[in-house]
Amino acid sequence: MSKIEDDVRKKRKKRKSKRKRKKGNVGRFIVLFIIIGTFLSSTTLKEKLMEILDKSQRTINVVDEKSIPWPMEGEIKIVSDNIIEYRDKELTCYDNEGNTLWNKSILLEKPLVYIGNQMIYLGNRTSGEITAIDYNGQIVWKYNLSQTITYIFEQKDEVFVLTNQNDNSERVSILDNKGKLLVDEVMNTGRLIYGNISENKKNFVIVTLDVLNNAFESKLMLFSKNGNLLWERSFENQIVKYVEFVDNELFVLSDDKMSMIDEDGKLLWSRDIVGEIRDVAVGNDKKSILLLSNNGNDFLETILANGRTKEKIEVQGNHYEIYIENKNIFLVGYNEILGIRETYEFLKYTTRGDIKEFGIIDDKIVFFTFDEMKIGEIVRNEKNKGR
Repeated sequence: MSKIEDDVRKKRKKRKSKRKRKKGNVGRFIVLFIIIGTFLSSTTLKEKLMEILDKSQRTINVVDEKSIPWPMEGEIKIVSDNIIEYRDKELTCYDNEGNTLWNKSILLEKPLVYIGNQMIYLGNRTSGEITAIDYNGQIVWKYNLSQTITYIFEQKDEVFVLTNQNDNSERVSILDNKGKLLVDEVMNTGRLIYGNISENKKNFVIVTLDVLNNAFESKLMLFSKNGNLLWERSFENQIVKYVEFVDNELFVLSDDKMSMIDEDGKLLWSRDIVGEIRDVAVGNDKKSILLLSNNGNDFLETILANGRTKEKIEVQGNHYEIYIENKNIFLVGYNEILGIRETYEFLKYTTRGDIKEFGIIDDKIVFFTFDEMKIGEIVRNEKNKGR
């Protein structure tokens, strides 16, 4: 074979090899295109991909303002899809645009009003009758405890009612969302400072505070649903402020420590608190705790049931409330709102005036200052006008 023929043969082989590589590249591109197309055809996967890729900063664009000032005596609370206001012995319900849906006068001399996450509770201090009203303004049930009501609060569909006994001791009554009396206990020592009920409604916890030998002592008592005392545990020189059921165990927060106690009353772990605890909430997984604290700067910490810190994020600003909406966490400050998704800040907004109440209704941001109600939407942060 001549040298010229040999060169021609090598060039033909080289061209053939290039064509094969091109076909292989085209084939791989087609397969990749099909995979991406299939991926994006799923709404859930598409939203997840957009969430991963889009980390641009957001803010709140205020689109409307309503002249609903914060009551000097009373309360405004955003619950579910409603806004409930208690002012001057009158209950008013607004929608997310500030339109009045209904109002109801309270014909009691000294009513005790508690706006819960499930219902509104009215207590007649003198007669001991408690009335539950739904968010349509209709009376659902009534129950008469026949003793002076001093305090009402709601936990997980159940309502705790404190009444005074003739011997100055306290009585704790727990009623379900149908007005059925579940528990009726007399506290012979100390004053009730907190109560909660488990997710499965099988157990409830009561915390009392007493002064012994010139020192504070908190007592935590776990009861079965029928009122049997299962166990109790004392916390000397501590004021227990918060107790929550986390994966069948009890997370306990006092003025200087946090701890976890199992269902038999055994201490699993305890940690000192660093800085000031501003707020605490249960994570979406129901197995972790979110702590908002301040130690110079604000910190948002996720604590697992075993006491280990999963994440701890330092954020700028001065915040006092944790608000969870799906996968987003909003930290509400005195005049600012910070949005956190996973471990990054995706939203920042400042406003004039102190924020008194914050919530989200039908994807609309709703918050109240001393002077008015503001309605906004989350937008890209092109310009924060600070309304």
